[in-house]
Amino acid sequence: SLLETNSRLRRSEQQHRLLADNALDVIALLDADGRPSYISPSIRKLRGWTPEQARVLPFRQQLRPQGRRAVIAALRQIRQALRDGTPVPSFRFELEQSHSNHSWVWTDVTVSGMRDSDGAYLGTLVVCRDISERRWAVERRLQELEQKLRTSLTAGAVGHEISQPIASLQLANRLMRDLLRSASPGQLNEQLESLLQAQHQAGEEVMGTIDVMRRLLRMQSQPPEDLDLCELTHTLLKQCRSQALAATVTILDEGLDEPCRIRGDGDQIEVALSNLLRNALQAVASRPSGERRVLVGLRRLAQAVELRVEDSGPGFPTEMIEKLPLHTTKPEGSGLGLYLVRNMLNNHGGRLRAGPSPLGGALLAMELPYGPEVNGDGDPATGAH
Repeated sequence: SLLETNSRLRRSEQQHRLLADNALDVIALLDADGRPSYISPSIRKLRGWTPEQARVLPFRQQLRPQGRRAVIAALRQIRQALRDGTPVPSFRFELEQSHSNHSWVWTDVTVSGMRDSDGAYLGTLVVCRDISERRWAVERRLQELEQKLRTSLTAGAVGHEISQPIASLQLANRLMRDLLRSASPGQLNEQLESLLQAQHQAGEEVMGTIDVMRRLLRMQSQPPEDLDLCELTHTLLKQCRSQALAATVTILDEGLDEPCRIRGDGDQIEVALSNLLRNALQAVASRPSGERRVLVGLRRLAQAVELRVEDSGPGFPTEMIEKLPLHTTKPEGSGLGLYLVRNMLNNHGGRLRAGPSPLGGALLAMELPYGPEVNGDGDPATGAH
């Protein structure tokens, strides 16, 4: 009968609510605009808030910026699926959520859109589980390993970067020795002066590189300055073109026509980009002379700028990026170059992305935030608080 059916539905609802209210995980139900209609009492144990407090807490105070962006994107995809009548997707994240004591809690979060048997939208189910202890243990171990790594790699990394200016010093010394043996007295002073100037410039470059490397390995940056990333990139490309021409490598560029301003440590960004360019030029050396191509491209994103280097070399497995900082595909390589790139990006709050290039080889992309004066984080355009 109808009365019996209604009674069973009420009992089922009470049982489900009882389970949700007593679950260790935090369970929340959101409406189509991302607003919470239900939050389980276990949120008090996880984050210190009552369900009532959590429902009115501004969204920007609940998650770190990166987590906010991930959740906003998920909610938008769910809303799009509802509009299109397609299956509602599910998502899983590891996010830091705020605690009432002003700390942050690491959580495993699953987000799933729900429909009833008739296809009507019921809400978005969010389940959060505390994983703080696991994350802290992993982070402590990584910090210990990184400290040992930085200590052991300092000498090798500095040597890696100053090898080129030292080679210039050695060449200048050799030329001066040959000049002293063969030049006439009239030619000697002028040519010696030119060679001494080259030596002085190379020496200054060595000292400057050592200072940059010392800061990079200590995870330190200069106070951020306004930079035109396109201008910096063009300067490096100009320095590389003679080497590329001698090796019959074609260097292409893309997206570098207009200025692109960011805030950061220009010296560290230059070291990182130099390493990516050096790796790309070495990677294409094994290709036939007409197939040696390197592309440097810049793409403006919402919160960051992407500067990528692609090549037509043999490439590498995409999972290699997870093995940084010391993974390399070159028999004689140490992986130090990518270690320095990763350190620079950590200093700037950026990230490194790897993958295959349409040129046939590897693609390495550095994402660098514009800086607080250029772009900031706002509330999501989903109606969420």
